[in-house]
Amino acid sequence: MSSVHSHYHLFVRPVGRFVTISRSQRRAYTEMCSTPPVFSNLLRRIELEKRRTGRATMLRNIQTFSTSTSSVTPKPGSVGDKMNNLSTSDGSGNGKTKEKVEKMRQKLQIMTTGWDDLWMEGITPWDLGGPTPLLWHELCEQKPPRTSKILVPGCGAGYDLATLARYSSLSSCDTSGSVVIGLDLSPTSLQIAAKHVTSLLRINISDKMDPSQQKNQPSVELRQGDFFSSVLKWELNNLVNGTSSGKKGISPSDFDLILDYTFFCALPPTQRAEWGKRMSELLQSETGRLLTIVFPILPEEAERNKGPPYPVTIKDYQLALEPHGMKVIGTPRASPHSVPSRQGKELVCWWKKCDESTNPPPSRL
Repeated sequence: MSSVHSHYHLFVRPVGRFVTISRSQRRAYTEMCSTPPVFSNLLRRIELEKRRTGRATMLRNIQTFSTSTSSVTPKPGSVGDKMNNLSTSDGSGNGKTKEKVEKMRQKLQIMTTGWDDLWMEGITPWDLGGPTPLLWHELCEQKPPRTSKILVPGCGAGYDLATLARYSSLSSCDTSGSVVIGLDLSPTSLQIAAKHVTSLLRINISDKMDPSQQKNQPSVELRQGDFFSSVLKWELNNLVNGTSSGKKGISPSDFDLILDYTFFCALPPTQRAEWGKRMSELLQSETGRLLTIVFPILPEEAERNKGPPYPVTIKDYQLALEPHGMKVIGTPRASPHSVPSRQGKELVCWWKKCDESTNPPPSRL
């Protein structure tokens, strides 16, 4: 978003062009971005305004609109509709989304290249189609270190990498040594992520940022590799902002923050113990934090070994992490900023390493 006199140009990706909004509307837009169904209706309103006036211009009643349309059902195929998925009792969604989940499961059983083929064919029912709304709120509330090394395994389309980079850029300190690493097995997803991250970092929709802070953003590295392999085998696929840390710039026990959202649930249950060990190895001993968004939490009668996504519980994470010196910070909780279709099916849970001399006592959460 760029300043033009007292107004701003906003590029609306689903519409494919720029529209002009005022400073107050800019603030309203920022708030609406945390409510995807409302945002999808904003796009429809932009289209209606264009048809009525013959030009995509000021939406003078955006603030009223943002509060009056929250109950409107998103148009099929819109951004809000993509986010309202995975809503049935087995976590596989409904209609076309459920069909995609079943198709995904079938293909993963027969394809040698697995996840990359799914990205090439566009079979990505787990993808929200935009940044995770609750992530920004969690970062602002929990305040993990801003000048840090951050890892997102299974980064997919990369939307959350931009959120993490933006958070890091707000540091008053020099963030030249900071890096956000998105790791994925699929080179196709990393190519998509590079476009999304580049685009999102150019858009200034937060009143907390100004153009001068753009140069303070950390490097965003997109790396192809297996989460369970040595970090030296994580090949650099693309670089957004700054310079690469290089293979020697990454080492185990080096990350201050790791985000796991829909990565744990994509792994077969037999790999969960290995996942927990690997997370503990990669995290800084004293300041490191692991943010897990526990999803999908489903009814007890759901088939536990059917996936991905495999149904999960807080206990599954405890069994994987606590034997490796990790403990919960506070209490797992629901977030009011979860996308509507995932409310009641996910919990936010932060973790840290214990003193290496002691293992955490079994949790009763």
